[in-house]
Amino acid sequence: MIDKEVDINNLIALLKQHMAQSYELSNVMLRKSDEYTQSLYFRMLCAVTLASDDNNDEQQLYLRRVLAGIESKAELDEYMADALHMFESDIEDFVETLKDSDLRYTFCVDALILISAAQNNEHAYEIAACLFELLSIKNDELRFLSVFAAGVLTRSNKKITQAEKLRPMSMRNIELKFYIYAFRVGPIVSDKNEPHYLSLNNDASQIDTSEVITKQQVSFKNMKLELGANENLRFRGNYTVEFIDCEIKGSNIPITFKKVTNVIFTGCRISGFTKRFSVLDNCHLLKFEKCNVSDCGITAESLSESCGGVFRAGEIGFCYINDCTFANCYVKGAYNWRPQCSGTIFFARTAFKLSTERNVFNNCKADNNYDTKQELFDVNKVRYFISNGNIIDGKANPVT
Repeated sequence: MIDKEVDINNLIALLKQHMAQSYELSNVMLRKSDEYTQSLYFRMLCAVTLASDDNNDEQQLYLRRVLAGIESKAELDEYMADALHMFESDIEDFVETLKDSDLRYTFCVDALILISAAQNNEHAYEIAACLFELLSIKNDELRFLSVFAAGVLTRSNKKITQAEKLRPMSMRNIELKFYIYAFRVGPIVSDKNEPHYLSLNNDASQIDTSEVITKQQVSFKNMKLELGANENLRFRGNYTVEFIDCEIKGSNIPITFKKVTNVIFTGCRISGFTKRFSVLDNCHLLKFEKCNVSDCGITAESLSESCGGVFRAGEIGFCYINDCTFANCYVKGAYNWRPQCSGTIFFARTAFKLSTERNVFNNCKADNNYDTKQELFDVNKVRYFISNGNIIDGKANPVT
C-alpha cells in the first residue's frame, strides 16, 4: 500500500535540498577551511538555531544553503545532533579557531540571520551575544554586521547601502559580497578604491557613464548594460576591470581601456556595437573567455579605421581569447568602398602574446579590395584567418 504522506514528505525534502543547492551561499573562506573548522562552525550555528524555541523550515533551508556553498558531504542532521551534545572543549576550540579569523564575521552574519528568522529567540540571542564577545567582535563591527544581516534577510537594497556607510575600517577588506549576489543593485564598496557593481535583476542605473572610471579595482557582475547613442564606458589607469556574466548592448561608441593592467570578461553576452566593441591602449592583459559576441563591428570611413571589428589595441602585453562564440562580426568599408580590411575579431599594432583556443566563428568577415576573407586576427602585422576550421597565419602556422 502506498503511503501518500510519506511520499509527499520525501518530495518536499528533495525540493528543499534542490533549493539549497540552487541558491547556495558560497563562503569561500569557509570552503577553504579544514573539515574540523567547518564542523565547529556548523555545530555552533546549529546550537544557536536550536536555542530558538520555534526552530523552523526557514532556518533549516538557510543552513542547507550555507552547507551547499562549501560543497560538504556532511549532512545537516548530523551537525544538529552533535550540537545537542557539545562539550566545554568544543566551545574552547571554536573560540580559539575563529577569534583571529575573518570567519568570525561571517559566523556573526549567519547567526544573526538564523536568529532573526525565528519568533521566540530570546535564548538564541543570549547565546549569540556570549559567542560574539568571546570572538572579540567590537561594537562598531557588530553594528555594521547587524544592519548588513537585516539587509540580507529582507533582501533590502536600502539596508545594504545603510550598512556600507557603517562599515568600520577594521572590516574594509572583509569579503561579504556572496551574501547579496542574489538581489543587490548598485555599488558595493568594501574600500573606497574598489567599487563592485552587481545585480540579479540586471539594473545598471547606478553606473555613471559620463565620467571616466579610474578606481583601481572595478567589478561588474550579472549586470545588464544598455549603452545608448553617444554613451560609453571609459576606464583609465585601473589595475583590474572585470565583467562577469553581464549582458552588454552597445551602439555607436566602444568601451575604452587606457593604461589598464588587467581587462577581464567572463561569461558575458555582447551585441550591437557598430563602432567596434572595445578599444585598448597600453594595457597589459586582456582575458576574454566564455563570452558570446554578435553583430559587432565597424564600417570604416578611412584606412585608419579599417582594422579591428570587435577589439582594437595599440600596445598590449598578453591577449587570451578562449571558449567564445562570435557571430556576424565584421569590418567593412562605407559607401561601397572596399579598403584593405582585417582583424575582424582583434587587431593589435603591438602584442607580446596572442592565444586563442576553442572559439567558434559564424559569418565573421573582413571585406577588402580584392575579396572577402575570414581574417580574424591582425597582430604585429601578421594576419590570421580560418582554414579548415583552424586559425592559421600567412605561413600556415597555427596561432598559439
